[in-house]
Amino acid sequence: MEQLPNQTPLPEQPLRLDITNKMQIELAKIFKIDLIEWADKYAEGFRKLISDDPSLVDDYGKGMPGSLELIQEKLRSTVH
Repeated sequence: MEQLPNQTPLPEQPLRLDITNKMQIELAKIFKIDLIEWADKYAEGFRKLISDDPSLVDDYGKGMPGSLELIQEKLRSTVH
């Protein structure tokens, strides 16, 4: 697929939707908020984080300890 000018480059492999959905559900539980509030407050930051660093999704998918907590920490620092 040809890249258009000024278009954000796509990752070589698309992020797995099943994993990213599970991550968001788990993060909403950690933040003790419902999914609607999660989407309103954190979804945009979450998408940016995993787009900038797809290894965050890979690490979670591999069951790496602390992977979800790292994302939680980064998200908390972006929302005021």
